[in-house]
Amino acid sequence: MSLTTLTKSLTITLVCLGIFSCSQEDPVHTANLAEAEASLRSDTTFDAEKETMIRVLELDETEARRLGQAFDRRYERLEQFLSGEKGQRLIALEADLRVATTARDLAAVKGVIDQATPLREAFRQLIKDHNQALLDTLMPEQATHWQGYEVGIRLLETMMPLDLSADQMVAISQAGPPAFFQAQQTGEVNPKAAAFLQLERWAESDVLLPAQREAYEAIKGKRGLRSLGI
Repeated sequence: MSLTTLTKSLTITLVCLGIFSCSQEDPVHTANLAEAEASLRSDTTFDAEKETMIRVLELDETEARRLGQAFDRRYERLEQFLSGEKGQRLIALEADLRVATTARDLAAVKGVIDQATPLREAFRQLIKDHNQALLDTLMPEQATHWQGYEVGIRLLETMMPLDLSADQMVAISQAGPPAFFQAQQTGEVNPKAAAFLQLERWAESDVLLPAQREAYEAIKGKRGLRSLGI
């Protein structure tokens, strides 16, 4: 696996799955997430983020080029991290985690998590800083719309087991940006988390069918906001 591919796969893991945010209290869940990580290890998945931003925000050629340059800078900085001492250690621990997960050795999984957590946090902070740099290339209303879109997508991911209809998915996706905008306007400390909870409440009451609502109660009982990465 090339360093670029590994950079992208680790970024996907941290941004989309948040493996280590729910880890130490639930090593079984962590092992399951580590298995899910393997399906996301592709350049195509990572590069799709840029194309999705361009499509969702309807960026013009100049805006798309500026965003692409910001993505290039992010790739370079992340690769610099992974080629250094901390990054190489994180890469080794990733390999150890896959071995321990395959073996279903939960004690070993926990041990790797304990060692990897500070390194992943450093990498996560680097991603966070560069995600902000991406937003800084956008107009304020574009940045707000994108963050609201992300909230909607995160809720859809959480509700994936409910077998939502196309109409339900469209409704939730479209409601994300207004929910985030409202959270911003009310001065929430964490507007993404506030928007997620608001959107979740609305979806439960106005979008889900009774059977879906009952099934979602069980899903909510197994996760926290940190595990959602917001």
